[in-house]
Amino acid sequence: MKLWKDIPGLLLVRLLGLGLQLVVQLVVGRLAGPAGLGLLQLFTSWTCVAGEAAALGRPVHAMRTLAVSREGAGRSGLDAYLSRQVRAIAAPWFVMLIIALPVLLQLKRGRFILLVMLAAGGFALLRLFSESLKALARPAVSVLVETCVPAIAVLLLCAALWWTGDAVRGEQLILSMAAGILLAVLMLAAVLARRLADSRDQGDAVADARWSELLPLWGGGLLSILLMQLPFLFLPFYADVESTGQFALAYKLVNLVSVVLLLLASLYGPRFASAWRDAPAELSRLLWQSQYSSFALFAAPALLLLLGGRWLLGLFGAEFVEAQPLLLVLLCGQLINAVTGLPGLLLNMAGRGRDEFHSLLLSLALASAGCLWLGPAHGAMGIAVAYSGALAFKNLLSWSLARRVLRAVPGDAEELIS
Repeated sequence: MKLWKDIPGLLLVRLLGLGLQLVVQLVVGRLAGPAGLGLLQLFTSWTCVAGEAAALGRPVHAMRTLAVSREGAGRSGLDAYLSRQVRAIAAPWFVMLIIALPVLLQLKRGRFILLVMLAAGGFALLRLFSESLKALARPAVSVLVETCVPAIAVLLLCAALWWTGDAVRGEQLILSMAAGILLAVLMLAAVLARRLADSRDQGDAVADARWSELLPLWGGGLLSILLMQLPFLFLPFYADVESTGQFALAYKLVNLVSVVLLLLASLYGPRFASAWRDAPAELSRLLWQSQYSSFALFAAPALLLLLGGRWLLGLFGAEFVEAQPLLLVLLCGQLINAVTGLPGLLLNMAGRGRDEFHSLLLSLALASAGCLWLGPAHGAMGIAVAYSGALAFKNLLSWSLARRVLRAVPGDAEELIS
């Protein structure tokens, strides 16, 4: 019952963040057009992919580890563990940045790549702090900062340029987004430090991450975000910037609906980890609960997009109405995502990260092949079909793998539900 009590407050926070992101799309679409919106989305996508690579799987490990050990560990143990994770992420990222700097400054798009690399390091730390706070029972603060602060930074820039009568350019947009990510990192670090200060002084040490544990989590996290951002890795080759901007708006609107899964993940992740340690039979009930929770939260806004998508797209500018077919195709893929719940998260929290990694690897290969096949002939629509099909396949495969794992533990899902 406590889980359901936590959902409304967290949903309200998430809706606030979603509202701000929607306003960003509206403002950027109006002031910079599809080209500006497309460039901002490309920057965000590449930053997320590079940041997940730089995170080395440590954010997911931190959530799982802290969710299990937070009751027994003391302040010094938690602080030492998190300090090691920060150093392990920041040191290789900094070295790579220094090595790449002379080369990037000579490239035609070197400044864009450099900004991506700078923001990627911040994104990696953002993920680490965010997942740690979720494990330490502070999901609302984590969600609020990570979703709202970068959006506010972009909106402040647009407001300043509109006030002075200057045009909004793509480089300014990505600079503001990068600044917002770094500001969010500092804010989450401060909240996390305060949370650790409230912990008891004495307790057990927290075991460090082993590479045998990190590699599946790293691979799974990287493949997951590659699959999520895959359209924007192929669109520059098969669509112009305007079509990319139209795709980006349709993608964002659908993701605003499907983001309820991220909201639920912040609640279910620690519970999956704790149940696997203390009561494995409880996992079956939690998986089914994640399925009907995600579908219940997804259904109403998805219906709104289905019936009013054309009108909603038109609010961002007449040129965006052409994205309605893209919107419908992307919505179909996310529907399967909602129906299957959170099986991938369950596999990671239950120590079956390799299964999730294999699922993602196969799905990413399928999506890439589909984009290479459909992209040249059908452009953005071909990529939308390939992406949605691969997303549906991945979630069905993860669900079947999770059910196989659950059949090996005691208990019967039907009895637990009743």
